[in-house]
Amino acid sequence: MLGLAGSSPIEGRENDRWGVARSSFFWADELSETSLINSGVNINDEWAVEAFYKAEINEIIRVGANVMYVRPTLGNFDGLVQVGIRVRATY
Repeated sequence: MLGLAGSSPIEGRENDRWGVARSSFFWADELSETSLINSGVNINDEWAVEAFYKAEINEIIRVGANVMYVRPTLGNFDGLVQVGIRVRATY
């Protein structure tokens, strides 16, 4: 996994946060010798990328959004795009 995050460069938004990350899962070479591969199941290395932005509305409320793309292990499935929004209130 590799990521980078920081505070917003926008003036007046110093308490906002942003980030990007990439993760990977690599199958062992020995897996190619298993019955799973020999049975016709197409297995790929899996990876994902994600970006987020979290805005501070006030001292109590923060709103965030993220988007993530996952290329799944099983080759017969398409990649997945997930978009999310979250609200956090702390007292």
